[in-house]
Amino acid sequence: AEIGELKNLISERENQIKAIEAEIEGYQKQIDENASKADTLKSEIKRLETVVKKLNADLRLTQKKINASELTLEKLSLEISDTTQHIASKEKALAATLQALYEEESDSLVEILLRYGKLSDFFAGAEYIENLESAVNTQRNALIALEKDLKEREQEEQAQNDKLALLKGELEDRRVVQQNISKSKSQLLAVTKNKEAEYQKILR
Repeated sequence: AEIGELKNLISERENQIKAIEAEIEGYQKQIDENASKADTLKSEIKRLETVVKKLNADLRLTQKKINASELTLEKLSLEISDTTQHIASKEKALAATLQALYEEESDSLVEILLRYGKLSDFFAGAEYIENLESAVNTQRNALIALEKDLKEREQEEQAQNDKLALLKGELEDRRVVQQNISKSKSQLLAVTKNKEAEYQKILR
């Protein structure tokens, strides 16, 4: 994929993440509301069902974050490759300009005057040297900027790799919690036989 295409995909994932976060917030409100209600089997089952829905949304959220992180790493990899190529190109151009400048400046003043013959040609040659010096400075500054950009992208890549590892660990943890909550609901229904009186006995 191209960098532009990856940027669009990352933006799409970020919008999906925001939507899931809003969904999770809604589930959390329901859980908080259920907690303040009378302790009945019905309310407890509803609370557990909402917790499972929230955990499912948490899993989807983490998966989307992992996907966004992977896309970001892919984009960074392409950007690092492009920047490395630009650095190589700038280094080559700078070397060629320095070589031309060295050749021009290695001649003595008498040799330069004899080479140009006319004074106007000599001044044109002096302007050429001045332009070469200016080009060296421009190319050197561009190279410094590219090397800084490369370092920043490499640091961002490392940070994204660390984030990805954490997200994958978080995904596994959430799966375990979700399975445990689902088991709790099944066990509660089995023990109470889905009857309020049986549930109240457990609470005593």
